[in-house]
Amino acid sequence: MFYSSIVENRIRQTFDHVNHHRWDEALEAVAPHVHHRVSGVHALSGERHDKEAMRRWFERFGRVQPNLQIKVNKVWVMGWPWHSQSACASRAIEPAFAARCDNPRIFQAAA
Repeated sequence: MFYSSIVENRIRQTFDHVNHHRWDEALEAVAPHVHHRVSGVHALSGERHDKEAMRRWFERFGRVQPNLQIKVNKVWVMGWPWHSQSACASRAIEPAFAARCDNPRIFQAAA
């Protein structure tokens, strides 16, 4: 589906913005009613529910893991533009510790 390929490209571009610490550009793709959660008990865990909270999280992400790169492996897009959902399988890689920090994860979003 043509719409799915547009959404997939936007998702991949957003992760590229995050990898290069371009927070304003990354936030352009974030819905106003975002629900972003990172599980665990660590410096980046927690939940965010608006763009300003996402901006603060991106900034913290850049301070805590300045060299971390997120490699998108697969993107799934379901639904139509007025009610779509997406999921992304990716790996977070810290270049300095690549052998010890290759962390697979799934990101999900709904619009």
